[in-house]
Amino acid sequence: MNLIRLCANQRRVKQFEHPAFKDVKPVSQEALADLVEARLDGGPTEPLILALRSTARYLIGRYMWHYPSCRRFLDEMVGEAMLAVTMLVSHLERDMLIDSNIQKLASSRIRGRIEECLNELQGVAAPCLRTQLGRLADGLKPDYLVSEREPKHEDKENPDAEEEKSDMLDALEVLRGECEMAALILDPDNWGLDDKELAEKLGCTYQYANRCRRNLLSQFLKLTGESE
Repeated sequence: MNLIRLCANQRRVKQFEHPAFKDVKPVSQEALADLVEARLDGGPTEPLILALRSTARYLIGRYMWHYPSCRRFLDEMVGEAMLAVTMLVSHLERDMLIDSNIQKLASSRIRGRIEECLNELQGVAAPCLRTQLGRLADGLKPDYLVSEREPKHEDKENPDAEEEKSDMLDALEVLRGECEMAALILDPDNWGLDDKELAEKLGCTYQYANRCRRNLLSQFLKLTGESE
């Protein structure tokens, strides 16, 4: 199981765009303090919620940089972050700020909801091999696995699903043992990286990273009996 936990030293941020964060700018501590005080005095929730969007954007950018496989779940992360902020501001009390400040509180709530969401989503299986082949035939890149975590549901309609999943995981283990580059490409920390990002991380050319990935996919399909 590959649990996602954002650590204090994971500070690098991937820039991204999302409609929820359009025109968002950092808010000074003084301005936040004034908004907090206004809210505690019975003021509306909206100004403080909007101001904390910069905190949510910053945290999501850190997840996207350090856990590239999360990038496909951007909308889910944004939704969870904004829900956490809204719930915090709606139920904000002065006692909650005795040993903390609003940004730390918001960061803690946002991380909690995002990590619970992402670790649940890691149970989602990658597209079936037929879909992968279809994408390749259409000139598109395949969707890589998010995680090898066991799914929580039982596939009662397909009694061979468990055996097929086992074959896929066995194939991945075989490919990891082919060479050092294969092991690096198949490392879960590198899932979700595009060819350019993978090349930069592994210190090789874009063309070489792309070629290695295609070769690994071809071998994977052969090992799982989906290709001759």
